[in-house]
Amino acid sequence: MISEILIAPFIIGMGHSIETDHVLTVGNLVNFQKSNYLNEAMRGASWGLGHTVSVIVAAIVWINLKNSSLISTGFSLEILAGFLLVYVGIMKVYKFLNQTYPTKENRKTDFFHIGLVHGLAGSGTVAILLTGQKTGIWDQLSFLFLFGTGTIIGMSIIAGLITKFRKLSPGYLNILSCSMALMSIAYGINIIINQIS
Repeated sequence: MISEILIAPFIIGMGHSIETDHVLTVGNLVNFQKSNYLNEAMRGASWGLGHTVSVIVAAIVWINLKNSSLISTGFSLEILAGFLLVYVGIMKVYKFLNQTYPTKENRKTDFFHIGLVHGLAGSGTVAILLTGQKTGIWDQLSFLFLFGTGTIIGMSIIAGLITKFRKLSPGYLNILSCSMALMSIAYGINIIINQIS
């Protein structure tokens, strides 16, 4: 019982943070050349916080409107995640070609705002499906809180670990950076095509 209430939502949240689109997005936000574990971990946590805020808001709205004719069963904002992946990938390529990097303050804001969009895009539906199995509002809110906490911690760890690539030679770092950008664009286009087809 305790495992279901406390541990399961946290583990699900951490697992959610390593989904492909999340890792690609955060990987493209991390600056391989000028980063350290703690700073990028904090920015990863900022992405997770933005993600959690929009998930909770979307979940509460969805729970209250799930029986309403205003929302159809096929309703999805996942296409936003596709456009976001394409945008982040293109910006990564642009910054690489122009060798320009945003300030630390702007980068932290970028992480949070992009996390907000990602949470709105797809995670709200996931959280609502999971919380729909709960009966009480406090059970639903506690699930969302623990799910969000797991996501924040998971993405913080991932963003921090990505900085380990900075030990590679500049040539390999450039290849890795461009590869992640291109994968982000390709994955985003795939999501968009799947959503509109």
